[in-house]
Amino acid sequence: MKKSILFILLALLMNTSVYGTRYITDLLLIGGTWDEVCQEEKKFQQQGWETINKDLNEGCGESTDYIYLMAKYEESNGVNYGYVTDVLLYTSEPDIDLLEYKGTVYYLTPYFGGSHFRNKKGNLNSHTGDNSDNIYLFYTKTQKDNKALTSIYFNDTKSGAVGKNGNNNEGYDLNSGARGSYIYMHTTSAAATSASLSGSGSSLIDPILISSAAEWATLSSKINNCDYENSYHYVRLTSDIPNQSEKAAGKTAVTNMVGDHVSTWIFFDGNDHTITVNINNVIKGTAPFARVDNSRFENLTIDGSVTSTEHHAAGLIGVCEGTAIIQNCHISADVNSPTYAGGIVGHGGNLGHKLIMNKSYYDGTISGFNNYAGGLMGWCDDVELLIADCLFKGSFQPGRTGQYHPIACKHAPSNVTVTAGDAYYLETVSLMNIGSNAIPGLKATRVSPSMIPGAVNQQFDAPDGNTYYSAYCAHDDILKQLVKDHPGEKVSLSFDFSVTQDLPKMICLPIKMSNIQNGTLYQLTGFRKETKDGTDVWTATFYDVTPDQDQIPYTEPGVPYLFMPDNTGIVTFYGDIDRVPQDVDEFEPLQMDAGNGWTLNGVFAGVSGNYINGYLYKEANASVTNKSTGELLYKLNIFIKIDRDNTIDAFHAYVSYCPQETDASIPSMVLIDLVDKNGNITAVGTVNTATGEITIDRWYSIDGTPLMEQPTEPGIYIHNGKKIAIQ
Repeated sequence: MKKSILFILLALLMNTSVYGTRYITDLLLIGGTWDEVCQEEKKFQQQGWETINKDLNEGCGESTDYIYLMAKYEESNGVNYGYVTDVLLYTSEPDIDLLEYKGTVYYLTPYFGGSHFRNKKGNLNSHTGDNSDNIYLFYTKTQKDNKALTSIYFNDTKSGAVGKNGNNNEGYDLNSGARGSYIYMHTTSAAATSASLSGSGSSLIDPILISSAAEWATLSSKINNCDYENSYHYVRLTSDIPNQSEKAAGKTAVTNMVGDHVSTWIFFDGNDHTITVNINNVIKGTAPFARVDNSRFENLTIDGSVTSTEHHAAGLIGVCEGTAIIQNCHISADVNSPTYAGGIVGHGGNLGHKLIMNKSYYDGTISGFNNYAGGLMGWCDDVELLIADCLFKGSFQPGRTGQYHPIACKHAPSNVTVTAGDAYYLETVSLMNIGSNAIPGLKATRVSPSMIPGAVNQQFDAPDGNTYYSAYCAHDDILKQLVKDHPGEKVSLSFDFSVTQDLPKMICLPIKMSNIQNGTLYQLTGFRKETKDGTDVWTATFYDVTPDQDQIPYTEPGVPYLFMPDNTGIVTFYGDIDRVPQDVDEFEPLQMDAGNGWTLNGVFAGVSGNYINGYLYKEANASVTNKSTGELLYKLNIFIKIDRDNTIDAFHAYVSYCPQETDASIPSMVLIDLVDKNGNITAVGTVNTATGEITIDRWYSIDGTPLMEQPTEPGIYIHNGKKIAIQ
């Protein structure tokens, strides 16, 4: 003989695992030069594949060419978790990678290696010196006789070997037509009973019920081999997969896919259960659901890992056709693929296809890619894309040249139609510049788990049950942007302001607030004028309207308020707009008429002093200097008199005074009373109307009368906004 045959028999009795029997789960072929085969073999061995035969071409005319067969194994106690049940040697080049023989669907074994081997679709007689005989290896997982393969081995014994084109009466030489020795393929098998499934799967009221990894394997086998007569499959989980008893027996994950060669139509209801996967395959679109057509997935969690040497691997769906709908799904499975990997979907579809994702999120790791990957969808062509309230909170570990987008990528010449784009990603992920592979019109919003200081925050209640925040836009543009993005919708917003302890902040916000933190909110109720010692004294009264459970459930949007902060720093106001109007002009701040010509005015879009008559006072957001001399006039967080060179900023409030008497003038001093919900004065301030400076560090009688010095007579006084008893 010209060749020595490596011959591997699996000694079943030597297995010590709880399962006992070792079954073959997948096959692949590698071919090419010695260097090419060694490189491929090492790569697949690192992914858990084992080499069955070192050279199916040994002794042939092209001695530089090699062909290996590799397999993956899994141990079982006799339950068929998706194992190879039969192989077929076929001598006609297949038009497609599957064929039907005697009522069973067979799949062409995947093939990798040198270019000539790939071009010949894995022909076992490729490059042998005699190309007159084609030999292709097919396999099936169809469960016909409750048997699954436990080993494949080769020798020169013709008796009992696998026959040509399914002829099991006579073994077939794998070196037929070449100058090598006789090589025959043999198999052994053992009982591996498939699980029976409940439900016909013909409708939502009679779905196929899946409660174990064994039933998942049976479903996979039946769908992949077209065993169901109805074209659409309704499936519902009734337990986590694997279930508790399977986990206790050592079954930690499922390894087989649904729709691994032909697209399937399926309505899959996860019923709030989790499928844990450990899928390692070599087809394009490796995923728990490899290829789907007009399908829907909802209320499902996928955990574990998905690994592939091909394009478009993903945590849920590999390749979409028709319309694919994903609703309320949580995908955690780590994805490793050399290119175009996606957290939830690998390839979103082509022209005429539609992908809809709603209230779903991904929080695994996408790794190993050397060009592009997408957090929710890895790649697509001219697809119609709709993403609503979806979140990427995972991570990327690209290869040497890998680029990514936290939401989705597309083929550069494609024209993707985005009908919505509410997609969010965590601040820990950078938004890379991927040029023409970015999807135009896709809204990718960076969010943070906490409010962003110094910005207007939009609140996002994410599908993972957490609340995230994004810096929505500049103050002056926020209402315009809301009308553009969310007309008719309810939105949540937050506003951040810099505050100084015991110095009032005047605000006017378009939101309804039910909670105020780090200070007290007051509403202006009136201005009164009194004459004391021959001098007119004006007093502005503000009542405590801080929301509480008993008296005041929430603030009103558009109402100007005075906020007295407890501490110096950043304070955040947050709340809801129940319905965003269709036109920005419908946002209208209110005016609080305090009588006697005094008004507290709210501002949403900002206003210039050039357009306001009367005496105006506002809070300064920055230091103010004399434009002629450069002298510092007023510091941050004081009240200043408005002139033609000052403006009122958006979402602030200001005081205006239009005297009722033509000869009246602004008083030199204005007092401020802050009154609690019981009617008691809790703090008193003095406004110097010439400078705008507020002074609270003084002593006052209980009725608010300012005192020139600290009192010595017994009684109740107010100092620095607090009641003090002197005895």
